[in-house]
Amino acid sequence: MRVGFCLIIVSVLTSCGRAGESKLVGTRTIPIGDAKTYITYKPDHTCVMTTEGYGESITATGPWHIEGREIVIGSKDPKVRDRIVKLTEAELEIFDASQNRVFTYRRVK
Repeated sequence: MRVGFCLIIVSVLTSCGRAGESKLVGTRTIPIGDAKTYITYKPDHTCVMTTEGYGESITATGPWHIEGREIVIGSKDPKVRDRIVKLTEAELEIFDASQNRVFTYRRVK
């Protein structure tokens, strides 16, 4: 009976993580001063981040995954870890501990 209960709990926790990941997939943007940053989370767990507005566009790529209530970006340390405050189809709010503030990204597509 304990094994069955444990399997149910693992199944529920795993499906919640997948549901969160599916909400995250897509392109989101955030204006920062005169610039805009776009980040695309792909279903294959890679992401592309582009910042426009400071002359030439700056683009970075890397892997991503959700770990508990955090989005983890990068494969080498130091990885970027931001706490998810809110995740809906339309918005992603993250708390950036290095800047001690919440950022809101809005879905573009």
